[in-house]
Amino acid sequence: KIRPKNESSGINAEYGYHPSKLWDDNWDFMKPDKEAMKNMSDEEKVGLISTAVRNIYLVRHGQYEIEETEDHKRILTELGREQAEITGERIKAVLGEKISHVYISTKPRAMETGHII
Repeated sequence: KIRPKNESSGINAEYGYHPSKLWDDNWDFMKPDKEAMKNMSDEEKVGLISTAVRNIYLVRHGQYEIEETEDHKRILTELGREQAEITGERIKAVLGEKISHVYISTKPRAMETGHII
């Protein structure tokens, strides 16, 4: 089903979401103001261009006991724990100690996976 869009913002208004302004293409300050840079020398421009990099890695929980009906019993299987260990080793090999934040769901299988990693 195609839902009607708010003509002024292009945002789907059916859900009651009305942002205070349209999307800011420079939300991360990676794009300097073109008008301001027109009269600057190359040396002045260097300090304005951000070289920051932000990476977000999403990891899904390992295999879990799908037959269980109660959520607190839906814990990782042996294979799921092995998957989490391998994932943790890979993340460490790629990123080393450069992780600044880790967010884990409160679902038992996700918490177990996160703690193993």
